[in-house]
Amino acid sequence: MINNFQVVHNTDMDLNHFDEVVEGWPIDFYQLGGGIFKSTLTQVLSPEIQLAHVHFNSSVKQEGASIPGYWSFAFPIADPLVWRNYHIRKNDIIIYAPNSPIHAVSHAGFDVQIVSIAESLLKEKLKEKNLENLLVLMQKNPVFSAPPKYWQNTRGKIETGIVNAVKGIHPTEVEISNLLDLLVITLSFCTSKLERVSNIKREDTLAKAEAYIIKNIAEGITVTQVAKFCQTSERTLLYAFKERFGVSTKTFISIMRLNHVYRLLHKNTEKRSVAQVSRQLGFWHMGQFHKDFKDFFGIKASEINP
Repeated sequence: MINNFQVVHNTDMDLNHFDEVVEGWPIDFYQLGGGIFKSTLTQVLSPEIQLAHVHFNSSVKQEGASIPGYWSFAFPIADPLVWRNYHIRKNDIIIYAPNSPIHAVSHAGFDVQIVSIAESLLKEKLKEKNLENLLVLMQKNPVFSAPPKYWQNTRGKIETGIVNAVKGIHPTEVEISNLLDLLVITLSFCTSKLERVSNIKREDTLAKAEAYIIKNIAEGITVTQVAKFCQTSERTLLYAFKERFGVSTKTFISIMRLNHVYRLLHKNTEKRSVAQVSRQLGFWHMGQFHKDFKDFFGIKASEINP
């Protein structure tokens, strides 16, 4: 059933390196907190089950989707975490249906362990335990709160599997079966938990504003333009961005622009100058750009992909 494990283990990666090596997750990552970004990623991969451990030292915005064909269960070790407008706390389990949308904001010290299971294998295990109804509940309730003992035991087995795999001791079929049994039992004792960060109307406005900003990031857009597009006031936008990201709308736009320059510089196969790349994102005052870039990322723009 389980074989051919591949182990990915990287430490002290910058955001671009992390984005390049993470397997299976079609997600875009944007650095929100200033300073030199460092991340750790460990993945234990097989065709039917994947174990992962992710750590970020800075706050990050995550946008994308979960792994197609797999159900994923995330155990946040460090909180707080905002995911799809929900507060995530200790002993919570985030449930990702196959290819489900991800809108998350993780804070500095983000630390999470994840087990991803092929949908066919999960259905087989649920049927074996007469718990097919759990699939319907998980589709309706993407956040479960587990009893502390069960949460800790399941997370402990995930961690043991990851640590051993890095040492070259791959999980046996029996160990994986036991982990899946424990996970299913843990889920059966969970209660659904949906603790919203903000009301639905504000969440919809924020989602609309974010999408507009990302789409038009190279156009030098203003807060006034964003508010007009969302048919709301600048003050309402300010509250929404402060609540979710801890920064103003204007600062969020600036951070996204810097992130896009960062990406373009890393992918700069044509070896364009920093000035050429930054101007593509609407930065015209080079002195101010270099200062802002260094202040935010902790490194000079010229140090990326020289």
